[in-house]
Amino acid sequence: ANIALYIQDQEVAKSILSKFSLSIFEEDNIKEFVQLQSLYGVSWCLELLDLWKSKNSGYYSRDSIKEDFDKVIRKLLSQGTDKKIALYLLENQINNRIEDNKSTLRASPVEIKRSMADRITALKQLINVCDVLQDEQTTQKLMNYVISNTGLYPEHDLGNMIIKAQTSTEN
Repeated sequence: ANIALYIQDQEVAKSILSKFSLSIFEEDNIKEFVQLQSLYGVSWCLELLDLWKSKNSGYYSRDSIKEDFDKVIRKLLSQGTDKKIALYLLENQINNRIEDNKSTLRASPVEIKRSMADRITALKQLINVCDVLQDEQTTQKLMNYVISNTGLYPEHDLGNMIIKAQTSTEN
């Protein structure tokens, strides 16, 4: 990513960065991405994200942020990333979660139960980012999905998640 900053040519930089993917978003690389946004603009960054997304669109190659998603988004925003970019990443993460869950729906009840903690953790991170971005449409999409998939997100587990969230905000 550093080379793309020094070149100062949008097309050459995009060509170099096209070899990467959304998994580049780790805490160590956020500063460089924000610098790319400052140098080439928000539209250029969104085009780059589209390029990465289209390059990795197959079932086994779906691309998403691997680290704690909510922490990565908070850091991106705190360092000056435009909200449009954060919203793009949130929508991509939600869509990937929905696609991943399609295979989970075909799993055995034991496997669905076994993967519950990971789904709830991912859901918490998505909700945290929705809260930070305050985008009603994206939040509604996520909530509608969760509510309509009680096999993946049973009411009991959602209730426990809400109680824990309330307890942590009261302390």
